[in-house]
Amino acid sequence: MVLNDQIFPSHSKIPRPPVSLLEFAGKLKAAQDGLKTSSVDLIVKLDGIRYYGISGIKERIRIASKLGVEKILIGHLETNSITELKNRISLADIGLAQDNELISRSELEQAEPAFIIATAASLICQKKIGTELVSRLEEIQYEKI
Repeated sequence: MVLNDQIFPSHSKIPRPPVSLLEFAGKLKAAQDGLKTSSVDLIVKLDGIRYYGISGIKERIRIASKLGVEKILIGHLETNSITELKNRISLADIGLAQDNELISRSELEQAEPAFIIATAASLICQKKIGTELVSRLEEIQYEKI
């Protein structure tokens, strides 16, 4: 399960402001409590780099680590933030989200993250499938008339 740090309602393509540090810790704790008896892994997605910068990323990583969250994903990166992120934070155990269509996978790979999740491509695929489904349902409805 991917849990981001945006205010409600969160959005995968358009960055929203982050929750406060206290709310962030509360969201993590609630998710962990809900997943205690589950085999689902929790991945924390930090989307607010444009709001809180690298220092905010570090603070949220520290909080997540303190609460025992091991999988962290950083999203909503901009081209100029990738190099700074790589220079200031070890990404050996942290993933990057490819949710900005202006940043290629190879650019993200240069930062040497633990993993990359192509969320932008996934959203495009979901939209296409949704459109096809609606179209097919409309065809079926028309055939009944």
